[in-house]
Amino acid sequence: MRRSALAAGAVASAIAGIIALVPGGTAAATPESVPVAGHPWGKSMSPEERQNVAVVKAYVEHVLNEHEVGSIGRYISADYVEHNPGIGKTRDDLVKDLTGVFEGFPDYRVAVNNLIADGDRVVIINTVNATNTGPLSGKPATGETLQQRNGDFFRLKHGKIVEHGDVYDYSRTANFGLTTPSGQQAFQTDFTSRYTRQESANLSVATTFFNELINGHDLGAIDRHLSPAYAQHVEELPPGRDGVRGFFAEQFKSFPDTAITLEHVFASGDQVALVTTLTGTNTGPYFGKPATGREFTFRAVDWFRVQDGKLTDHWNAADNSSAVTFLG
Repeated sequence: MRRSALAAGAVASAIAGIIALVPGGTAAATPESVPVAGHPWGKSMSPEERQNVAVVKAYVEHVLNEHEVGSIGRYISADYVEHNPGIGKTRDDLVKDLTGVFEGFPDYRVAVNNLIADGDRVVIINTVNATNTGPLSGKPATGETLQQRNGDFFRLKHGKIVEHGDVYDYSRTANFGLTTPSGQQAFQTDFTSRYTRQESANLSVATTFFNELINGHDLGAIDRHLSPAYAQHVEELPPGRDGVRGFFAEQFKSFPDTAITLEHVFASGDQVALVTTLTGTNTGPYFGKPATGREFTFRAVDWFRVQDGKLTDHWNAADNSSAVTFLG
């Protein structure tokens, strides 16, 4: 059993992505939640978006929370494409995977924390809570608990989910024999989605911030693009603009080639979500330790609220497995 849905992204993010590398900085925590009954900050959904949200929420509730695997055909299309190589490729692979998960974690539950409906796509950040009280991947129960954040993105057609991609934190599932699968996820974003002028402007703020700060190593981007009242809703990450500035000042000394690549974008109203890959090599002193020459790779979903051209709030989910490897 290769269930990636066990792993909800936890500590790293693309705004303070490598904070998970800080010794003692890998503990998971439940993110501050926002309403998900519609668009939390007020944009009206189209009829298609409203239907898609209802399908995704029903799938989460009935299949993932109530473990009604037999009802999966109500929500997942017969030609469904799974992009997480740890699960497989088809709906049948998903059914097999979920069956194993629920056997190993009879109390497996998912809580949706953030949601964006963007045309035919829906993206969520959610928290998984479960206890391993049954056999898992041929191994006996450990009694250990699992709490993680993850990011899931879905494409829907004719009222059913036809594609799924994700960002999960495999560092949280190593004790259960579940590790990062090999292979790339091929879920394609729609960079030509029909955004309003304001949504396009909001996406521009977020993507420009990432490019200038992380690719350009320009700390001035923090004051240009983050609101003075910038609120960090991920407990493990440093608060406010000064926390971001202090962290990256040290980050760029330890990892001079830190860079970020954009995979997917989502936008609705004053919310944007970016799926990214962050990379770097430790060629400078790191917390008083000599450089190791080790590389890291983080995939993350970073979620922002944008007001008056500034990023005001941040949530995230990320895969921290590279941090565990890096720290040995």
